[in-house]
Parts: sequence; C-alpha cells; structure tokens
Amino acid sequence: MDINWRTIIKSDNAINKLRYHDISDAEAQWVFDGYDSCEQSRIKGCLDVVRRTNNEEIGIIVAPKDNNYIVVSCWKRKLYKA
Repeated sequence: MDINWRTIIKSDNAINKLRYHDISDAEAQWVFDGYDSCEQSRIKGCLDVVRRTNNEEIGIIVAPKDNNYIVVSCWKRKLYKA
C-alpha cells in the first residue's frame, strides 16, 4: 500500500494528539515515507501506519476516504528491550 502525504487530512482530534505526543509534521511525513507496517486498526475502517527506530515507535491511525487519508489519531512510545 502506498500512502501519499499530500492526500492527508488531519482531524481536530489528530491535531491535538500530534501536539500531545510531540509529533511534528516532519515526523509524520517520515512515518508515511517509510513505514514498517500498515495494517487494519481496531478502529473500524481505519489503518494503523507504524514506523519504528531502535528505541521508539510512532503510529498514525488513518481512515481512507475518496483517495484521501484522514488522520484520526496517533501515538509515540518508547520501546524497551526485554
């Protein structure tokens, strides 16, 4: 699946979540440019787009709509080695 950032629309909730998790537009772009996984979300009709580094994971939840992607929510979390 190819997600094109130019077709992304951010909901008000997504804008608040991006700020809350301190995810910049550049980081969101980085996720879409080279995501590690893109799979069905627990939210009906949405996809979880995820990119990982050695110690961090950023996920963006998008809803496909008429050749666009609406950002519904997001997260950023530390990854810990067991």
